[in-house]
Amino acid sequence: STVGYIQLAELQSSLQMYQDAEQTYTKAFACTSEKADELHHSFAKQLYQSGLKQTPPAEGWNMEHALAEASAAYAANPLPLYTALEGMCLYALQKYEESYEKFISMSTTNMRSAEYFLYASQCKQMLKASDEEILALQDSAIACYNKPYPVQAASYLYLRSKTLASMKRYREAVADMNEYEHLASGN
Repeated sequence: STVGYIQLAELQSSLQMYQDAEQTYTKAFACTSEKADELHHSFAKQLYQSGLKQTPPAEGWNMEHALAEASAAYAANPLPLYTALEGMCLYALQKYEESYEKFISMSTTNMRSAEYFLYASQCKQMLKASDEEILALQDSAIACYNKPYPVQAASYLYLRSKTLASMKRYREAVADMNEYEHLASGN
Protein backbone atom coordinates (compact mmCIF):
# COMPACT_ATOMS: atom_id res chain seq x y z
CA SER A 1 0.00 0.00 0.00
CA THR A 2 1.32 3.43 -0.91
CA VAL A 3 -0.12 4.82 2.33
CA GLY A 4 2.16 2.64 4.43
CA TYR A 5 5.24 3.64 2.47
CA ILE A 6 4.30 7.31 2.63
CA GLN A 7 3.75 7.21 6.39
CA LEU A 8 7.01 5.39 6.99
CA ALA A 9 9.03 7.72 4.74
CA GLU A 10 7.49 10.84 6.28
CA LEU A 11 8.26 9.51 9.77
CA GLN A 12 11.85 8.77 8.77
CA SER A 13 12.18 12.24 7.29
CA SER A 14 10.78 13.87 10.45
CA LEU A 15 13.38 11.91 12.46
CA GLN A 16 16.09 13.24 10.10
CA MET A 17 16.72 9.77 8.71
CA TYR A 18 16.88 11.15 5.17
CA GLN A 19 18.70 8.29 3.48
CA ASP A 20 16.27 5.79 5.00
CA ALA A 21 13.34 7.90 3.82
CA GLU A 22 14.75 8.06 0.31
CA GLN A 23 15.23 4.29 0.30
CA THR A 24 11.63 3.85 1.44
CA TYR A 25 10.39 6.02 -1.43
CA THR A 26 12.60 4.13 -3.89
CA LYS A 27 11.23 0.81 -2.63
CA ALA A 28 7.67 2.13 -2.88
CA PHE A 29 8.15 3.20 -6.50
CA ALA A 30 9.54 -0.26 -7.31
CA CYS A 31 6.82 -2.18 -5.45
CA THR A 32 3.66 -0.36 -6.43
CA SER A 33 2.44 1.40 -9.53
CA GLU A 34 -0.86 2.53 -8.04
CA LYS A 35 -1.07 6.08 -6.81
CA ALA A 36 2.45 6.95 -7.98
CA ASP A 37 1.35 10.59 -7.97
CA GLU A 38 0.78 10.43 -4.20
CA LEU A 39 4.26 8.97 -3.68
CA HIS A 40 5.86 11.68 -5.80
CA HIS A 41 3.84 14.36 -3.99
CA SER A 42 4.81 13.10 -0.56
CA PHE A 43 8.46 12.89 -1.55
CA ALA A 44 8.28 16.39 -3.08
CA LYS A 45 6.82 17.81 0.15
CA GLN A 46 9.60 16.27 2.24
CA LEU A 47 12.23 17.55 -0.20
CA TYR A 48 10.63 21.00 -0.25
CA GLN A 49 10.65 21.27 3.53
CA SER A 50 14.27 20.18 3.72
CA GLY A 51 15.18 22.44 0.79
CA LEU A 52 14.01 25.48 2.74
CA LYS A 53 16.85 24.97 5.20
CA GLN A 54 20.09 26.90 4.68
CA THR A 55 22.12 23.75 4.21
CA PRO A 56 20.59 20.62 2.71
CA PRO A 57 20.25 17.90 5.36
CA ALA A 58 21.34 15.18 2.93
CA GLU A 59 22.77 14.95 -0.55
CA GLY A 60 20.06 15.44 -3.15
CA TRP A 61 17.52 16.77 -0.67
CA ASN A 62 17.22 20.16 -2.33
CA MET A 63 14.67 22.33 -4.08
CA GLU A 64 15.56 21.16 -7.60
CA HIS A 65 14.79 17.58 -6.58
CA ALA A 66 11.55 18.73 -4.93
CA LEU A 67 10.50 20.44 -8.15
CA ALA A 68 11.29 17.32 -10.17
CA GLU A 69 9.17 15.17 -7.85
CA ALA A 70 6.28 17.67 -7.88
CA SER A 71 6.41 17.71 -11.67
CA ALA A 72 6.43 13.90 -11.71
CA ALA A 73 3.35 13.89 -9.49
CA TYR A 74 1.60 16.28 -11.86
CA ALA A 75 2.63 14.20 -14.88
CA ALA A 76 1.17 11.08 -13.22
CA ASN A 77 -2.09 12.82 -12.28
CA PRO A 78 -2.64 16.50 -13.21
CA LEU A 79 -4.16 17.73 -9.95
CA PRO A 80 -4.06 21.41 -8.89
CA LEU A 81 -2.46 20.40 -5.59
CA TYR A 82 0.65 19.33 -7.48
CA THR A 83 0.66 22.56 -9.51
CA ALA A 84 0.65 24.54 -6.26
CA LEU A 85 3.66 22.63 -4.95
CA GLU A 86 5.48 23.22 -8.25
CA GLY A 87 4.79 26.94 -7.84
CA MET A 88 6.19 26.96 -4.32
CA CYS A 89 9.34 25.14 -5.43
CA LEU A 90 9.81 27.54 -8.34
CA TYR A 91 9.39 30.51 -6.00
CA ALA A 92 12.04 29.11 -3.65
CA LEU A 93 14.32 28.67 -6.67
CA GLN A 94 13.72 32.36 -7.50
CA LYS A 95 12.06 31.49 -10.81
CA TYR A 96 9.37 34.06 -10.22
CA GLU A 97 7.81 34.22 -13.70
CA GLU A 98 7.28 30.45 -13.84
CA SER A 99 6.06 30.47 -10.24
CA TYR A 100 3.57 33.23 -11.06
CA GLU A 101 2.19 31.16 -13.94
CA LYS A 102 1.63 28.18 -11.64
CA PHE A 103 -0.09 30.24 -8.94
CA ILE A 104 -2.30 32.21 -11.31
CA SER A 105 -3.38 28.97 -12.98
CA MET A 106 -4.83 27.95 -9.61
CA SER A 107 -7.50 30.65 -10.02
CA THR A 108 -9.32 28.49 -12.57
CA THR A 109 -9.37 25.34 -10.46
CA ASN A 110 -11.43 24.05 -7.57
CA MET A 111 -8.56 25.13 -5.27
CA ARG A 112 -9.02 28.84 -6.03
CA SER A 113 -8.17 30.74 -2.87
CA ALA A 114 -6.84 34.02 -1.56
CA GLU A 115 -3.57 32.31 -0.70
CA TYR A 116 -2.66 31.65 -4.35
CA PHE A 117 -3.53 35.19 -5.43
CA LEU A 118 -1.25 36.43 -2.65
CA TYR A 119 1.56 34.13 -3.82
CA ALA A 120 1.05 35.43 -7.37
CA SER A 121 1.26 39.03 -6.11
CA GLN A 122 4.50 38.23 -4.27
CA CYS A 123 5.92 36.83 -7.50
CA LYS A 124 4.96 40.06 -9.27
CA GLN A 125 6.65 42.06 -6.50
CA MET A 126 9.86 40.11 -7.01
CA LEU A 127 9.58 40.75 -10.76
CA LYS A 128 9.30 44.50 -10.04
CA ALA A 129 5.83 44.70 -11.59
CA SER A 130 3.76 47.84 -11.33
CA ASP A 131 1.85 48.59 -8.16
CA GLU A 132 -1.39 48.35 -10.17
CA GLU A 133 -0.66 44.73 -11.15
CA ILE A 134 0.21 43.81 -7.57
CA LEU A 135 -2.87 45.60 -6.24
CA ALA A 136 -5.13 43.79 -8.73
CA LEU A 137 -3.89 40.44 -7.43
CA GLN A 138 -4.31 41.54 -3.82
CA ASP A 139 -7.85 42.73 -4.65
CA SER A 140 -8.55 39.28 -6.10
CA ALA A 141 -7.26 37.68 -2.91
CA ILE A 142 -9.58 39.76 -0.75
CA ALA A 143 -12.48 39.18 -3.15
CA CYS A 144 -12.30 35.50 -2.16
CA TYR A 145 -13.88 36.56 1.15
CA ASN A 146 -17.34 37.98 1.78
CA LYS A 147 -18.05 40.92 4.06
CA PRO A 148 -17.96 40.98 6.99
CA TYR A 149 -14.47 39.63 6.53
CA PRO A 150 -13.37 36.60 8.53
CA VAL A 151 -10.21 36.73 10.64
CA GLN A 152 -8.32 34.87 7.90
CA ALA A 153 -8.61 37.96 5.67
CA ALA A 154 -6.62 40.15 8.08
CA SER A 155 -3.17 39.54 6.63
CA TYR A 156 -4.44 40.10 3.08
CA LEU A 157 -5.97 43.44 4.12
CA TYR A 158 -2.72 44.45 5.80
CA LEU A 159 -0.65 43.71 2.70
CA ARG A 160 -3.10 45.53 0.44
CA SER A 161 -3.01 48.56 2.75
CA LYS A 162 0.78 48.68 2.40
CA THR A 163 0.45 48.58 -1.39
CA LEU A 164 -2.20 51.30 -1.35
CA ALA A 165 -0.03 53.46 0.89
CA SER A 166 2.94 53.08 -1.46
CA MET A 167 0.62 54.25 -4.26
CA LYS A 168 -0.31 57.30 -2.13
CA ARG A 169 -3.93 56.14 -1.93
CA TYR A 170 -3.99 56.84 1.78
CA ARG A 171 -7.76 56.94 2.36
CA GLU A 172 -8.16 53.38 1.01
CA ALA A 173 -5.03 52.24 2.88
CA VAL A 174 -6.42 53.56 6.17
CA ALA A 175 -9.76 51.83 5.52
CA ASP A 176 -7.94 48.52 5.05
CA MET A 177 -5.82 49.13 8.15
CA ASN A 178 -8.94 49.86 10.20
CA GLU A 179 -10.53 46.64 8.96
CA TYR A 180 -7.28 44.80 9.69
CA GLU A 181 -7.15 46.22 13.24
CA HIS A 182 -10.76 45.23 13.81
CA LEU A 183 -10.10 41.65 12.67
CA ALA A 184 -6.83 41.39 14.61
CA SER A 185 -8.60 42.58 17.78
CA GLY A 186 -5.48 44.27 19.03
CA ASN A 187 -3.33 41.12 18.68
